[in-house]
Amino acid sequence: MDPSYYTENKKEVSTIATLGDVATSITCSQVIAKEAFPNALRIGTDSFESAAQMVKDGKVHLLLVPGAYPKVGPLLMDEDLMLERVFKAKIPELVYGNVLNDIMAPVETVYHHAAVTSLLPKVPCYGCGTQFIPVSSNEVAYQAMTTHGERAGCVTNKVVLDHFRRPSLMTLRTARDMAWLVFVARAKPMGPYAAESGEA
Repeated sequence: MDPSYYTENKKEVSTIATLGDVATSITCSQVIAKEAFPNALRIGTDSFESAAQMVKDGKVHLLLVPGAYPKVGPLLMDEDLMLERVFKAKIPELVYGNVLNDIMAPVETVYHHAAVTSLLPKVPCYGCGTQFIPVSSNEVAYQAMTTHGERAGCVTNKVVLDHFRRPSLMTLRTARDMAWLVFVARAKPMGPYAAESGEA
């Protein structure tokens, strides 16, 4: 479902929560939330689970989660959440970078979000004793890399590296469509959205 469904059908969606910092808006989730819901107030969280809790507590209208998130299953099975819509939207390229900006530089640690785990075998230093550490988001992966020191790298999206003016050393996945899941609270959706959607 195209996200324009919400505006075309005059559903009032004033708040949407998803992973990432709204101030920078460089996680894939914040990029898509901004594009799909341009009139909504975006709420950034450090995990999709934290965002889900805000929806369940009635503090936010919608939760946005990518289909590639490895722990999306428990959200789908949560009795207090309801899958409202699924739409597709293109995410940025997923890329590899390191502190030295040199694809041949030896790296001891690579930081990444769990959603990109299947791409790790493509990283040049994979299988060479490099430690791969999952973190909470693509933006955090970059931050962890820079904090670690010169023998560190990250797998992140190209928007993150562009934001910090750092080169992408290798494209691990081109910009392609991703399924995006939109959840609402099952029991008590917030007023404006409930009135438009017919939920009690």
